[in-house]
Amino acid sequence: MRPPADRRSTTRLSWIEWLLQKLLSPRVMVAAILAALVVLVVPAIPGIWQAVEQTERFRLTEEKLELPAPPDSVPRKIIEQTWNSHPEWAQRNLLEWSLARDIAKGFAEHPWIASVDRVEKSRTGRVLVTVQYRIPIAVVETHRGLFPIDGQGVLLPSSDFSLAESNALPRVRGIRSIPNGKAGTAWGDPVVAAAARICAILTPNQELDRYWTRYQLEALVAPSVIESNPARDEEMTFELVTTGGQRIIWGHPPGADALEPTPKQKLGRLDHYLSQYQTLHDPQVAWIDVTPPEGTSRRLRAPVSELPAGRSTQKPSGEPH
Repeated sequence: MRPPADRRSTTRLSWIEWLLQKLLSPRVMVAAILAALVVLVVPAIPGIWQAVEQTERFRLTEEKLELPAPPDSVPRKIIEQTWNSHPEWAQRNLLEWSLARDIAKGFAEHPWIASVDRVEKSRTGRVLVTVQYRIPIAVVETHRGLFPIDGQGVLLPSSDFSLAESNALPRVRGIRSIPNGKAGTAWGDPVVAAAARICAILTPNQELDRYWTRYQLEALVAPSVIESNPARDEEMTFELVTTGGQRIIWGHPPGADALEPTPKQKLGRLDHYLSQYQTLHDPQVAWIDVTPPEGTSRRLRAPVSELPAGRSTQKPSGEPH
């Protein structure tokens, strides 16, 4: 038996009312709005993002790069030179994920940068690059000219040094090799690396007055070695020469021989000698040696009257070792 018509109509209206209540519920309305936004906005996101990237605020410029203040001995054109070496950076923006990595790599290639510790993008739109600079420690004399180096024996750009700046640095003499590579790379000679470490000891924190100037030193003289058979540290004996021509036997580079006094002890011996004799320049002294375990020694020149005819008062350059 079929229900009456009015009952069927009532049932149909109740179902429609229930459906409308569900569709118009807050949860369903929010979901519908979100779905509409996704359909409308998502296709437009690439265009919106591209427009944001191209705005001046997010574009990388040379002025937005920042380095720590370098020491006086380091040139001030590192940012400019690095920017000019990477013209593609002008097309980059601060929102790129790979930007920090590429900037770190670019600055690490500069010959005055020893290492890049960190690259950070600030809220003000600047890129802060934390680096360690290479500090000039000496100038190496060769038959091809003068070459500045840092404390690890890394070659520095000669063009960044004036003649006065080169003359103000300690000199290293007796080097037979020439640099193997370009500025910013190691010289490639263990004798140069050892000489650089000794010069760093004699000029701590680039303070020439503390030892180098006070001792009136003119140069560090490297030992003679065969280029095809590089000497080890314990086989190298370095000498110092004062402006008055006094020879001082310094000995091995630091850490090479436990039997030798430490660099601190050698400096202490020179200080004691200076306080005792008031000067390192004495025409009667052939050489001063700070390496013996028992203490500083020196050899006096023989009086001219005691020498056989034709005999020089100069000690052979190969003694003592």
